[in-house]
Amino acid sequence: DELIKDCSDFDTVDEFKADAKKRLEEQRNAAADREVDDKVAEGLIKCMKADIPEAMIENTINDRIQDFAYRLQSQGLSLDMYMQYTGMDIAAFRESFREQAEKQVKLRLALEYVVKADKISVSDEDLEAEYGKFAEQYNMEVEQVKAAIPADALKEDIAVEKAMKFIRSKATITTEGESAE
Repeated sequence: DELIKDCSDFDTVDEFKADAKKRLEEQRNAAADREVDDKVAEGLIKCMKADIPEAMIENTINDRIQDFAYRLQSQGLSLDMYMQYTGMDIAAFRESFREQAEKQVKLRLALEYVVKADKISVSDEDLEAEYGKFAEQYNMEVEQVKAAIPADALKEDIAVEKAMKFIRSKATITTEGESAE
């Protein structure tokens, strides 16, 4: 107990164990939720029948490359240096993002369809709550976040997330070996 008291925010070993157990359970639940979301997304993509404009996929690839380059830059590397180290050319590098970009675009379009079909709306309270989350996450004032993120774009994202939650709530979840309808 003394060691725990000296090395942590807990007074006893039992408190420490209970907290560790709670955090592990939360991590397992979050992983299970992500797995369900992945399966739901796969199902949506599989059912989707649409011609996706190549420009949408290319834009998503560009966004992913830009994000990758930014993360490299934060580690002191440039995209050019990365390409030299890996021996990859830009065409192969872009192609490595294609499959995931296609899935992302298809999923977004499918969820946008669900938003329209089921008339999912975003309230002012939903919008304010999301701005508040961003402000807390990035340690900023809400007004700064509002200046950086247009309300219409954020409303679309919230609506798409609501559509995913709606679909998840309607999904039949089975464990491996069981059959689903």
